[in-house]
Formats: sequence, structure tokens, C-alpha cells
Amino acid sequence: MQSGLFDGWVSSLVTLAGGLAALAAIFAISRWAIFDAVWPFSPVPGNGTVPAACLQRAGACWPVVASHGRFILFGSYPAGGAWRPLVATILLLGLYLYSFTTRLRGRHLPLLWLGVFACVLLLLDGRYIGLSRVPTDDWGGLVLTLVLATGIILGALPLGIALALARLPSSPRPIRFLATLYVQLLRGIPLISVLLVAAFVLPLLVPAVLVPDRLDRALVALILYNAAYFAEVVRSGLQAQPTGQWEAATALGLSWWQTVSRVIMPQALRMMVAPLVITFITAFKDTSLVLVIGLYDLLTSARTAIADPVWQDYFIEVYVATAGLYFLFCFGMSRLAVHLQASVARAR
Repeated sequence: MQSGLFDGWVSSLVTLAGGLAALAAIFAISRWAIFDAVWPFSPVPGNGTVPAACLQRAGACWPVVASHGRFILFGSYPAGGAWRPLVATILLLGLYLYSFTTRLRGRHLPLLWLGVFACVLLLLDGRYIGLSRVPTDDWGGLVLTLVLATGIILGALPLGIALALARLPSSPRPIRFLATLYVQLLRGIPLISVLLVAAFVLPLLVPAVLVPDRLDRALVALILYNAAYFAEVVRSGLQAQPTGQWEAATALGLSWWQTVSRVIMPQALRMMVAPLVITFITAFKDTSLVLVIGLYDLLTSARTAIADPVWQDYFIEVYVATAGLYFLFCFGMSRLAVHLQASVARAR
């Protein structure tokens, strides 16, 4: 600390000035967000107007978040069935927590992901399990963001692994060329253009009866786009393996597929934990772009909530709460990835 922060009088002055500025900012933010704030449990008038306490204080008005909390979390999902997106959110969060805190040795984990994701879709839709049907256009908020993020993992990661294997030098040249073309093309265009193609161009190319709904089109676009990034991460892990691993497997008489699945890929995946999680965090935040095709994810639901003329002056509180949710999920995934990487290192 002495060499980095107080190495000479200039460094000391800069450190002190930066420290005082940081303390002043923390004090001002804390005063606005905590000490002078009106908290969500403050009573909201029956006519939906702003509480008088918010009009009389200079701090944050957190009742705006409580007033529109259900819409921010679940979108336009019918109020009578709000328990369904709540249970779906709990299932998906429990799936993430279990996956990151257990050692990835068993083959049950992919089946668990598929099973939980299918249960969530059936629960939210409702028509196949005896509940009232809720169209996907009414899905929104946090639960929609989690559904899209889970679909990305289930679809983009296997496709990315297949693309990475197709780009290996040992793959046939035509397959390697097509895989390289796909990866470079998808990585060279913005995600919003892929979503627009899925939303407006695809319905013009296929018969109307075969056009999936907007959620399915958005999910396919996100999977195809993020698979290119997962492919590069997996390819870097595969190429980082020593050539002696390939030669030893060949000397033992293993086929190409046996070498990849039993020798190379298990070692490569251990090296790719952190890059894969970083790529997934980026994809998680990019789900907010589904706004362009009319889906109300977490961020879009928050923006729609503050369109209420009564609460328009308190948009900062809604954005701060939404940013807090994004930070909570992204920071939590990064910390769980560190834990998973440490457990994998101990298992070597």
C-alpha cells in the first residue's frame, strides 16, 4: 500500500484527494438511497398516487418499485396466476445454484437442466398441465430474462462445442470451412440485426403456419448468435491441450471421437470455466435487446413501469433497482464460477 498509494508527495495527494472524493460520493449516495429515502413498506394511497412522504423528502422514493414490482418481475402475466412465474423463477435460480456448487462429474446435470427448463415452460404456458393458457406475449420481466438465459445455455453451448470440434485441424476441410464461415459471420454482425431478421424476415420466408411465435424466434436468434462466441472459447481450450495427449490416445488405439470425448474435452472444460461464465454473463445482459421485437424482458418491463405518469419523476429508483438485480445475478455468477473453478482444481 505504501509503494502503490503513498510513493511520494504527489502520489499521496492524489490518493487523499481520491479517497475524499470517494467518501463524499458514498455519503451522498447513502443519504439519498438510505437515510433520506422513503421505503417500500410506506403506505401507498388507494388511488395509486405518490405517497405524501415522497413529496416531502429529498431522498429516494422506493414505493415506486413496490408499486410496479410485479410488472417488473413478471411482466403482463395475469395477476391470478402470479404464483406460476414465481415458482418458475425459484426453479431456475435453484438450478443455477445447484449447477455451480456441485462438481460436474455426473451425467445427470444435462438431463436436470432439460427437465427443469421443460417444467418451467409447461408451468408458464399452462395448457398442457391443466392450467389456463398464457401466451408468450404476456411473459415478461425477470422470469423472461431467466428463460432466455437458460435457453442460451441449453442451445448455444452444445452448438458451440460442435462448431469448435468442426474447426479443429483434424476435421474435414469442407466442414472446417463451413464452421469457420459461420463463426466469423455471426461474430462480425451485431446481435440486434440477428434479432430483426428473426422477427421480420423469417415470417416472409416460411409459410405462416410454420412461423414460431416471437419468443421462439428470439430464443433461436440468441442461441445461433451466442454459439459463435462459445465456439471460440471452446476452440481455445481444445487447442491449448498438448499434442502429446492426442498422440498418447492414438497410441492406445482410441478413435477420434473417443479421444475428444474421454481425453481432450474433459481437460479442456476445466480450463474454460471462467471464459465460459464470462461469455454467459455477456449473453445474459444482451437478452435486454429482445425489446426490438416486442418482448418485455427485465429492463424493458422496468422502462414500461415508469411510463406511468404518476411515477415518472421517480424513474431513477426503478433503474437503480433494475441495475441492482442485474448486478446481483452477474456478480453471483462470477463468484460461483470462482468457486467451481477452485473445486475443479482440487479435483485434479
